[in-house]
Amino acid sequence: MINLESFYSDTQSINFTNTQSDILETPFFESHNLPELNQLLQCYYNKDYNQTLNICYQLLQSFPQDSAVYNLIACCFYGKCDYSQASKFFKEACETAYSYHAVYHFIGYSLYYNRATLHHILGNLQAKEKDLSKAQFLYHQNNPNRDIPINIDEENLHFKNPVKDMIEKQKTLIHLSIFKESNIEDDFWKSLRFFQKRQWSRALDVCDRLISKMEKIHLEYHYFTSCMFYNRGMNYIQLLRPDLAIGDFSKAISFDVRNPRNSLYRQALKKAQSII
Repeated sequence: MINLESFYSDTQSINFTNTQSDILETPFFESHNLPELNQLLQCYYNKDYNQTLNICYQLLQSFPQDSAVYNLIACCFYGKCDYSQASKFFKEACETAYSYHAVYHFIGYSLYYNRATLHHILGNLQAKEKDLSKAQFLYHQNNPNRDIPINIDEENLHFKNPVKDMIEKQKTLIHLSIFKESNIEDDFWKSLRFFQKRQWSRALDVCDRLISKMEKIHLEYHYFTSCMFYNRGMNYIQLLRPDLAIGDFSKAISFDVRNPRNSLYRQALKKAQSII
């Protein structure tokens, strides 16, 4: 299993262990502060699975979409060799994490479009086209007309609002911690106010900060999601379902864009294929 310790101690990972605010920037621990995280990890490392489960169940009552908690519950059942029960929670962990993917892409699309709008206003045409190209790529998860080029409307220069579009229309961002703890929402409104006041350079500075933060969180999102699919695949091996494990190991490989040559997932995939 890849558990929480592996995620936070991985030397290739962006280091989120220095401060409480850094911990809260991850897209998973929306219910945690640093003491709670330490308590959970300590119980888990001591193989006090029952106490770990009790804490996790309490957290899920208030934060039912915390994929890391589902993952930890599943790891506890795996540690107790209850692979059938573990399967139930690995399923929740993977589905919850995967459901965030389109949301992340839409937020990223909005931020790149907004920065492209500012570059358009400031006459930075090369930077504008670069950001529009990135926006086009990120929007593919949500846009049924994905082949239609995204352009800046000269007659209607505006900022796209991911909060309004996703919460009011699609109800997608409920419980998503990126808008709770990372200050991306606050920074967005700050950039919008500068845009409305025609303070283009200040708006551009905030957009740069937003995109940098979004890219950082998105990278960790892909890594952690790949861990969850790997964990579920390992559980399928114990359940004598290598056919399902192959799918999850393949998903882990495709998701880990931060470390595309990860040999752990490839070794597991090769093993599962040899069993069939």
